[in-house]
Amino acid sequence: LEAVVGAVDLPVTLKIRTGPAPERRNAPRIARIAEAAGIRMLAVHGRTRACAFRGEAEYDTIAEVKAAVRIPVVANGDIATPAQARRVLERTGADGVMIGRAAHGRPWIFRELLAGLEGRDAAPAGPAEMRAVVLEHLEGLYALYGEELGARVARKHIGWYVRGLPGGEAFRRDANVLETAEAQRLAVGDFFDLLTDTPLSSPAMPVLEVALASGVLDIWVWPASTDGTTMLSATDSAMAARVRANQGFRSLAYGLTAAGFDSRCSVRVLMA
Repeated sequence: LEAVVGAVDLPVTLKIRTGPAPERRNAPRIARIAEAAGIRMLAVHGRTRACAFRGEAEYDTIAEVKAAVRIPVVANGDIATPAQARRVLERTGADGVMIGRAAHGRPWIFRELLAGLEGRDAAPAGPAEMRAVVLEHLEGLYALYGEELGARVARKHIGWYVRGLPGGEAFRRDANVLETAEAQRLAVGDFFDLLTDTPLSSPAMPVLEVALASGVLDIWVWPASTDGTTMLSATDSAMAARVRANQGFRSLAYGLTAAGFDSRCSVRVLMA
């Protein structure tokens, strides 16, 4: 630590866990060593190395670290909501919180947490904002890795972004087999376009399968029939989506809401 601090002109920070194992939580001692070596800020994850990401984070050790040093201490682990952030800050006395896995596919979490800690309500991210953010993220990945490798790296990020959304799990599976950046762009754009009028708290939607070997398929949604099923038709209703066979999808799930109708379904288009 002293060598690193001495080698650079910038402040050096350190992230640690609470110890090597639950029976050996030595983070307060490591924190004092780090402070003496010139570390300017500590982030502490509330699990031990042996815990990996199993179980729940514990915050008492982070509170002990905060009491042991004078430098800023940031708490980390299992923080995904404003209420959780507030509870951790109160319990540990930490100077801030660090967000890790909870930000996967949810970059707007930071404004939500900040607003919550300030007693404000943050506007939830809607499909239009999500679409813009995801596509910008994808373009960054393609630019960094090149389109071939970037498309492979992007798969996990797409999965995180659509997690919990109507039709998201089916779309994640389908997106994982897309081979090109252009196919991902088209798929992601279409998915979020079709979510625009769909409440994001909608329950899981029924799936209808439509074969498409070539050409263009116009998807139309009719009101639910008396038995609760949703009918597809090509006449006398609002068109919800247009799917081109040459987009290269093996399959693609669409969450649909037609204007003026309460019917919602997920249409899986199977490409020959």
